[in-house]
Amino acid sequence: MKGLPARGEIWWCELPEIPRRPVVVLSRNAAIPRFQRVLVAPCTTTIRGLASEVVLELGEDPIPLRSAVDIDSVESVSVGTLTERLGQLGGVRMHEVRAALAVAVDCDP
Repeated sequence: MKGLPARGEIWWCELPEIPRRPVVVLSRNAAIPRFQRVLVAPCTTTIRGLASEVVLELGEDPIPLRSAVDIDSVESVSVGTLTERLGQLGGVRMHEVRAALAVAVDCDP
C-alpha cells in the first residue's frame, strides 16, 4: 500500500479468508491515520437491485468490472489489507453510496 486510503476511494483488499476484491472506503478521513483501520464496503459482480447497493459502471467508475457496492456487507479492515488504489468515486456516486448506507442502517442520510 502506498499512502493512506481516503473516503470514497476504491482499493484492492486482500484478506486471508476471501479472494482479493475491490472495496470502497467509507471511513471519515480524520479517523484513518489515527486508527489504521477503515470501514469498507466490498464490490461484487452480483447485482441484486437492492436500495442498499450502488451499481458501478465500467468506464464511468474506477472498477475493473461492472459491480455493485454491497453496503449490507460493510466491515472494518486494517489499512494494511488495502494493497492498490484503483481510483476515487465522483461526487454523485458518493451521494448514492451515502443514500444506500442510510437504507442499510435504516436512518436518514
